[in-house]
Amino acid sequence: MERFFWRSIVFMGLLCLNQVMFAQNLRQIVSVDYTNKPLKEILTDLRIKHEIQFSYDESLIPVDKKLTVKIAIMPLHFVLDEICRQTNLKWEQISRNIVLKPSNTAPRGKKLSQTIRGKVLDKESKEPLTGVSVSVLSVDPAKNAVTDQNGEFRLDDVPIGRQDLAFSYLGFEKLLLPQQLVGSVKELVLTVELVEKYNSLGEVVVSAGYNRDAPLNEMAMISARSFTVEETSRYAAGNFDPARMVQNFAGVTIGDDIGNEIVIRGNSPKGLLWRLEGIEISNPNHFGEEGSSAGGISMISSNVLSTSDFYTGAFPAEYGNALSGVFDLQFRKGNSEKKEHAFMLGVLGTEFSMEGPFSKQNGASYLFNYRYSTLAILEKIGVNPAGDNPTPKYQDLAFNLYLPTKKSGNFSVFGILGYSYQRGIAVRDSLEWDSFQDKFNKRNAYSSASVGIKHLKMLNNKAYLKNIISASYSNITDKADTLDNDYNVNVYGRDRFNNTALRYSGLLNYKIDNSNTIRTGLVASFLHFDLNSKSYKKSLGKLSEFINERQGTYLLEGYGQWKHQLREQLSLNTGIHISYFGLSNDISVEPRIGLKYNPSLANVFNFSVGIHNRIEPLALYYGKNELIDGSVNKTNENLRTTKALHLVAGYQHSFTENLKLKLETYYQHLYDVPVTTDSEINFSALNMTDAYFIYSRNYGALSNKGKGRNYGVELTLERMFAYSYYLLFTSSVYKSEFANLQGQYFPTVFSGDFSSNLLFGKELKVGPKNILAFNGKILLNGGRRYTPLNVSESIKNDYPIYDEEKVNSLRAPMYSRIDVSLKYRVDNPRITHTIFFDVQNVLNRKNIREMYYNGDKKDIDTLFYAGIIPTFNYKIEF
Repeated sequence: MERFFWRSIVFMGLLCLNQVMFAQNLRQIVSVDYTNKPLKEILTDLRIKHEIQFSYDESLIPVDKKLTVKIAIMPLHFVLDEICRQTNLKWEQISRNIVLKPSNTAPRGKKLSQTIRGKVLDKESKEPLTGVSVSVLSVDPAKNAVTDQNGEFRLDDVPIGRQDLAFSYLGFEKLLLPQQLVGSVKELVLTVELVEKYNSLGEVVVSAGYNRDAPLNEMAMISARSFTVEETSRYAAGNFDPARMVQNFAGVTIGDDIGNEIVIRGNSPKGLLWRLEGIEISNPNHFGEEGSSAGGISMISSNVLSTSDFYTGAFPAEYGNALSGVFDLQFRKGNSEKKEHAFMLGVLGTEFSMEGPFSKQNGASYLFNYRYSTLAILEKIGVNPAGDNPTPKYQDLAFNLYLPTKKSGNFSVFGILGYSYQRGIAVRDSLEWDSFQDKFNKRNAYSSASVGIKHLKMLNNKAYLKNIISASYSNITDKADTLDNDYNVNVYGRDRFNNTALRYSGLLNYKIDNSNTIRTGLVASFLHFDLNSKSYKKSLGKLSEFINERQGTYLLEGYGQWKHQLREQLSLNTGIHISYFGLSNDISVEPRIGLKYNPSLANVFNFSVGIHNRIEPLALYYGKNELIDGSVNKTNENLRTTKALHLVAGYQHSFTENLKLKLETYYQHLYDVPVTTDSEINFSALNMTDAYFIYSRNYGALSNKGKGRNYGVELTLERMFAYSYYLLFTSSVYKSEFANLQGQYFPTVFSGDFSSNLLFGKELKVGPKNILAFNGKILLNGGRRYTPLNVSESIKNDYPIYDEEKVNSLRAPMYSRIDVSLKYRVDNPRITHTIFFDVQNVLNRKNIREMYYNGDKKDIDTLFYAGIIPTFNYKIEF
């Protein structure tokens, strides 16, 4: 397996090297003006001026056909594309030659087409731009439009398939959006943001072709990228889940291959912040745990998601209550001109979405998506694919209502609601009980809801005000009972974790000029919690109360940031974030600064440093530990927030507009980390994934005197999707460590030391309107850390006893797997069909997670990750 992985890396490197060598010519930004010129004369001129070698058979090529080709300030390969479209040819790169040959896709009858429309804004002020030139470059002749006084544009009768778009406006950087998928049923509706040039008299800059994954937030300098809806379904084993999709990025590793838990730069998954439409939300994943940021299945459907941002460190000043990373999700608006629907049936869920206009006159629209567990549907009709295992049952609803007004700004009402549960019933036959778990009746339920109202108001052509009010709710209810040998039911545990939050976020953005933008804002979170848990405690021989608290607290945040263009190639982003946590009267002052230097279009150097903090799960503050003598430990209400200093430096080189190399190195110093005050126990909150440490017999008094550190180097080599294929290689080498109360450092459970991903995909056009896509992924991670057990003491106490001097000193074998996926899309005039087939761990490799104490066997046992996981989805759009 390892040899195959490294051979694949070598192959990818040779392929990318070949791309780099030849693409130095194809990536040139050129202007051509051929009017009524023979094809042969045009090819000769290109060969002389741009050192391109052409190969073709004159008996098959219309060399005497006269063409008119006029392209201004575009990559050279656009010229080749237009020549081929006018002559019904196709070109292919073979070694360092361009081979021309007849196209086999001659048009038959009327081609399917669709509308592309949208709005163009100034990226920093959000002012609509009038007079922007919009072009579809990949059709012959090129289709063109100009934005109106509202910044809106419309292009009708665009052929379906992959299309290249260009946006140009005097005084702004030119923007290229290549390979946009145009379907036969759904209109392609875009919101495009252009960047004003520092020097409007300078040379034209083509921006997006070289940075297609740039974050939407213009204040972000480093460790940030945007992702599209299409990417959530493109990568193998992505399953339309943003959290699973970003596991392919540098610095991000999996926490669990059944759930969507992610580890960012060695940090605990609980340090991740989820935001929707600009405000914090509850954990948006089914089967979530108290204090966790993950779950089994995402509640967020790709049918409602728009292009969004993901951060892995050194966040801009507006982001608070985040320690490891940020998901900044955006919902798209529903179609404001016509009704559209989608239905998808799959292993993970059956869902239906609908969108359309409230009123075509004012642009108001609605968007809804509802999903229900497919396995639960099958169970109701008498089919149970889960067998003896509990059937996962869940449902969720996502919506976005867009309500613009003429004078009062634009309003939107958005939300995600989800409910999930599993129920397992013990078999009433003691002869079939192989372990203690077989005696359990269990019911686990998780519900989450986040709804909000957003108001965006343009104050003038340089400033806008955004206000959001939201309410979030999460509830976990767990019930566990055991059976004795006479099948009598005994209560084993009862949990209820209820959290609600009312939040307000206000943001004022002011673009002073093309060199200066300031942004300031306030966030107020009013938190209420009702936490109650009782469970059987073996050392006491009875039910014990682990937590019983009903209170409220608050988190107040304020920030200001300033983006300044020092000169054309150098920009500065500086700011400060201040927060106050009412529960422990903790004030955190967090300065942040970022620099970006672009010596040329193809090279970027960047650096950021900043302080960040996050509230620990509230159950950790109020947990109780009842001892044998009847006393109760409960002393953690005054814990401060955990804090971290992030330092990141990076370099990016773009070989072509589609191929780039990115390097980042980072150091994170974590402090004010909760650790146990018991010198015999080496506990740190940095090893927690949720709040359930309160159930440990080692839970007790905690102190904010702990520390930690994460450091590493990340590499990304990416060939963005273009000309029907993509390649992505990411690799990270890192360390993650925590210090106990005495200052002694140990590896954290998340310190896998290395992680590598190789992803690739190819699209094939099947006939004039169908697409077949294949995607693959090879994943290698360092094994999960775990602590050696004292076997004799564990057997004696019938409870796992760990060697506290060797915390996380052992590591499971290297984790590896191969994922594959197939997609077949058929476009028809009134309906689009898409079939998805995805297989995670196609070789069914048994990866070891850790070694643990098995109380039933009185011995050490092995815990494995999941084996092969196939999924199937069928989607129609109409």
